[in-house]
Amino acid sequence: MNNYYTQNSQIESDSFSSLALEEVTTGQLIRNIRHEFIHWLKRRQTHKMLSQLSDRQLKDIGWYREGANFFPLHRFNQH
Repeated sequence: MNNYYTQNSQIESDSFSSLALEEVTTGQLIRNIRHEFIHWLKRRQTHKMLSQLSDRQLKDIGWYREGANFFPLHRFNQH
């Protein structure tokens, strides 16, 4: 059992070492986090806005509601 654990730890250690080869600067990391946060915020604000509209209004602006989710109408009209 101990040997199994040691082997797995070594495998995990090796994969972390290979990830470390692709160094990311703190600035890049902060930019990535900021980008992801802004993207999440835009989706959240869009969802809030769409949830206030009726199904007819949604259709008029090219969206439809499926449960608690919203999708653009053109998603299915691309064929």
